[in-house]
Amino acid sequence: MDILNSALSILFAAVLTPFRGMHPLAGLAAVSVAAGALMLLVFKWTSNQKGLAAARDRMQGRLLEMRLFASDPAQTLRSAGMLLLDNLSYIRHMLVPMLILIGPIVLLLAQASAWYQFRPAL
Repeated sequence: MDILNSALSILFAAVLTPFRGMHPLAGLAAVSVAAGALMLLVFKWTSNQKGLAAARDRMQGRLLEMRLFASDPAQTLRSAGMLLLDNLSYIRHMLVPMLILIGPIVLLLAQASAWYQFRPAL
């Protein structure tokens, strides 16, 4: 673990050295934008895009169903229950990318904490 931490510290220092004389938020913003772009790509490559789209479409249909049958409380409750199940399906399709990304995010946050925790940002 010490080797990984040392390597990440060297990498993080190399990335943030160009921002050393600037406001701390400049380096933090650069790291955040780069990390966000990489996370979006990983999410796109590892998620089931068709499953996500299908679950999202089902949820939109359930919302429309609730609006259409607003005068029927039983149907509205059934639609709300199905909406919750469709939402669980949507979350299930996002589980693999979240599990893949949680490790790198924790490492990135640990390095950012070590770099910025005791430096005033404003």
